[in-house]
Amino acid sequence: MTPYPNVTIIAKKGVIGIKGKEGVMYSSLMAKRKEHRSQIAEARNVLGQVISRARFGGESTILINRGAEAAVVVPFDFYVRACEALGEERVPAESADS
Repeated sequence: MTPYPNVTIIAKKGVIGIKGKEGVMYSSLMAKRKEHRSQIAEARNVLGQVISRARFGGESTILINRGAEAAVVVPFDFYVRACEALGEERVPAESADS
């Protein structure tokens, strides 16, 4: 009998995952995050692709401004987990229309 009866270990196509009652708790894919680098002006022209890579592919895009790293487009679930891990509260900004 396993010491963790509510946990399932999954191995498919070279990916190892641990699944609990709340869903996937760990995947070996989490250990490697594919990163793209793009000038802000170039990323603006293909913003839909940048967002799709983050949303559907789990890939990040580092935005470069005048040779310096300025910002990163990351998958939303990654952002939420990062805020939780850092103990930061997410507070919506005031709307410009208000």
